[in-house]
Amino acid sequence: MRTVSHLLLAMAVLLGPVGLAQDKPATVQTTEPRVSINFPGGTLRQFVDQLRQKDPALNIIVAELAQEVTLPALTLSDAGVFNALSSVAEIAPATFIVHADRRPGETSAVYSVLVQRAPAQPPPHKEVRVFSLRKLIEPMPGDSKDQPIAIKPATILTAIESGAQGMIEPPVMRFHADSGLLFVHGEPERIELVRQVLGNIESDQQMRRALTRGPGTTTSSDRPKDTAGKDSK
Repeated sequence: MRTVSHLLLAMAVLLGPVGLAQDKPATVQTTEPRVSINFPGGTLRQFVDQLRQKDPALNIIVAELAQEVTLPALTLSDAGVFNALSSVAEIAPATFIVHADRRPGETSAVYSVLVQRAPAQPPPHKEVRVFSLRKLIEPMPGDSKDQPIAIKPATILTAIESGAQGMIEPPVMRFHADSGLLFVHGEPERIELVRQVLGNIESDQQMRRALTRGPGTTTSSDRPKDTAGKDSK
């Protein structure tokens, strides 16, 4: 009986490593391939093709839209493949959404580059505002004829145009001489620029009138009126 027990124990010792070897999970690649590349600029597909030329063993799946995504010239030195793909995804044009993914494998990882068209952005909100310029362009009672304070409409328009220089889309202005009204069409930030210019011109005129008429003289402090409500375009 003791001999049988010894035989069973010996068989368990011999078969143990075999059983452990059968249960051992498959190894997964953990080392990230690294590349150095000097990309002259072009499409995302061309960038991926150049990566494949550097390392033919790379498994990269790229969306068809990648041929429409343009990239600037760039240089990478000893960069991980996944980091390289993720980095170019971040500098893709705003008209596309690019995402890089990595799936580990037993011998090598599989990379995928997904590309989607970004949703179209709604047009910017625009308004029409109407300002009365009469108090700026017409003399007021008590103004000196030798030192006129009222200014020409063209001076006001050129002041606004000077402030709008550098704007991608400056406000569109139309002045109606008979009514003294200035019509302004543009985004709210452009409308605010016009409002500030008119307000500063009026403040300057009020100060000049106070100096010429002496102390104790008051003038109306109403700014050029915005006579129309919002008219969304």
